[in-house]
Amino acid sequence: MATTTIRGDRYVEQDEETDRLSNLSDDILQHLLSFLDDTKFTVQTSLLSRRWRHLWKDVPALHFRRNSFHTGDQFQTFQRNVLSLRSGRTGHRDQVLRVLSFRQCYGETDEIYGMVASVTTRHESLATLQFFWCAWIDLGGIAACRFGAALTTLELRGCSLVFRDGDDPFADLPLLECLKIISCVSTSRAVKVSGLRLLSLQIDNADGFGIGELLAPRLESFYFSSCVNRLLELRPLNLPSLGRASVLLRLMCGLSDEQTRAVMSLLRGLCNAKSLHLCFEDMFRRSEISSLINMIKPMIDEQLSQFTRLETSRIRCS
Repeated sequence: MATTTIRGDRYVEQDEETDRLSNLSDDILQHLLSFLDDTKFTVQTSLLSRRWRHLWKDVPALHFRRNSFHTGDQFQTFQRNVLSLRSGRTGHRDQVLRVLSFRQCYGETDEIYGMVASVTTRHESLATLQFFWCAWIDLGGIAACRFGAALTTLELRGCSLVFRDGDDPFADLPLLECLKIISCVSTSRAVKVSGLRLLSLQIDNADGFGIGELLAPRLESFYFSSCVNRLLELRPLNLPSLGRASVLLRLMCGLSDEQTRAVMSLLRGLCNAKSLHLCFEDMFRRSEISSLINMIKPMIDEQLSQFTRLETSRIRCS
């Protein structure tokens, strides 16, 4: 609504500024705040209004960034305060902390697990846990905490992971449906990846991360990107529910007979896929890749195919 005021001999109309945000419900405001990718900004934004002052305590996503603080002590104190204030909310209905992410944490995972365990003990369960560019992540700590039993999504990006050869670090996450391991390195040559409820698996840029065995009977989507050498540790796959498979393989040197057999073994393990995308990456050995592709094509030919469910396929060299 417009108002009219008199200044000297002039009439001036002023539009009243409507505070549209304050008319929104708390649930909508908390949803909007959850899109901020740094919880420090979320808290600061909540302090702009007296009504919003406590809204951040129930935001469904928390993102902790180490580079927002001058020292590690400040970072840990902030995490501890946020999580303790959140867990201290009494009389609240049970909630789901949909996303909890940490960026650039170094050697602090034991304390992180302890803090997260405290917030999930009383009122909340955790759906998605993310670590971005963090060092020395020991996934055994996740399984040992209560929140691991409810975790449905785990994303590890640019992390160094602490494993021993043959470890099965995801077996104790019974509800895990989505697993992303991107540009990570591991202390072991190969680990076992198992998940009885796992539906989606993305292992991208896995030159520093090796899989020895994959056990996922309900897996529907599989993305794998790595150098060919990483296939040498991989046992034959059995993925009966596979729908989409996308594989990008890089040749670091000449293609050996052992590497060729490893590629063929991988493809046989993907034979239940409905959609297959296979890409080989090497600008300098196109003749070797062409020979390999000629070996692969009969495997997916309509008449000779082991891919009985295949609907679409694409094989290319880049």
